[in-house]
Amino acid sequence: MRRFEGITQVVEPVEEYRRGGYHPVHLHDIFNQNYEVVGKLGYGQFSTVWLAENKTMTPRHVALKILKADASADSKELAIHRHLAASDFDHPGREHVIELLDHFHHTGPNGTHLCLLFPVMISDVQEMIVTWTPRQPAYVQTVSQQTLLGLDFLHKSDIVHCDIQPGNIMVSVTDSINDIDDLLESPQFSPVRWLEGVTRDDSAPQYLMPSQRRYNSLKDVPYSRLVVKIGGLGGAQWRRWCDERPVIPLSLRAPEIIRGTAWDCTIDIWALGCLIFELATNEPLFPLSTFGIPREIVDKEHLELIDERLSDPAGMARFTIYLAERLPGGFGAENAQRLAMYLLLMLRVNREVRPSAEFLLGQLFTEEGYHTLGGWDFLAQFS
Repeated sequence: MRRFEGITQVVEPVEEYRRGGYHPVHLHDIFNQNYEVVGKLGYGQFSTVWLAENKTMTPRHVALKILKADASADSKELAIHRHLAASDFDHPGREHVIELLDHFHHTGPNGTHLCLLFPVMISDVQEMIVTWTPRQPAYVQTVSQQTLLGLDFLHKSDIVHCDIQPGNIMVSVTDSINDIDDLLESPQFSPVRWLEGVTRDDSAPQYLMPSQRRYNSLKDVPYSRLVVKIGGLGGAQWRRWCDERPVIPLSLRAPEIIRGTAWDCTIDIWALGCLIFELATNEPLFPLSTFGIPREIVDKEHLELIDERLSDPAGMARFTIYLAERLPGGFGAENAQRLAMYLLLMLRVNREVRPSAEFLLGQLFTEEGYHTLGGWDFLAQFS
């Protein structure tokens, strides 16, 4: 039964403020006697995320993720972060997976909520895509390399991310964040209004707010200053127990997920290939219409799109043309061809021949170091 009037702004579903659901949060609320909420960063299906000021320790600002009460017991996300933190595995990709700074539980009117504290990141790839900013090869390379490093670390730590999507690839810069005015817009309050005749309680906040992250805040940042970290481990699974259906968005699902057959960590590679295509072109590789359409029809159309894009009797020619037509001016014909070849490695329909993150990283490096210019030179061996 509905309890509230609808809210048109882009906010979490107000009806999810109920027993077992979101915790009601207001600006300047204090958590764990130390963390003061100073802004809204975002929300997801199972949590809201806030910018909080750390009153006693460094870093000064942290991202406070408050899980729904029903999602807080026996949290796999917490277990995976603790597993990663306890590991002594020396791998450069550790720096490209968001690290858990602290955690605690908070009891409110809707139950007991797990609260996770993370470093503050300025933006994510989803926000970068919707700005339609043209990106040149070195920019795409940098994001790809750092994401692959993080993926290789996860896979070698026996974790499959299962939700590699633009909103879970977090991006910041090499400089620390000291002034929240550089990060946040002014809040836009949408009052929460109860429907007439509904018994009111304290399960919902007085208002909801859209994310206050500044739009297009990384537009003029050179690629050499980017810091990329994989976040969103709430849907991750242990590599040896890939027994649950992944939570990844429909358009990023590998063929084996669509068909309901066996899958493994290479679903992350497929999703990353789709993501890199979208980062480079600002368009999805497999655009799907889903509203009001039965899942079996969506899946059928998705498999047909995959066959159309990737089954090319002439080799890579058709895919290269499709990609090149969507790349920004100045990307270069050779770089377009190399990127196409790189993506085709990741987008192999047969998961058994889809390369690992380690293999893909191995192609990015030489004894002289990382290729920061020219782009994907190693791929000549696959032509």
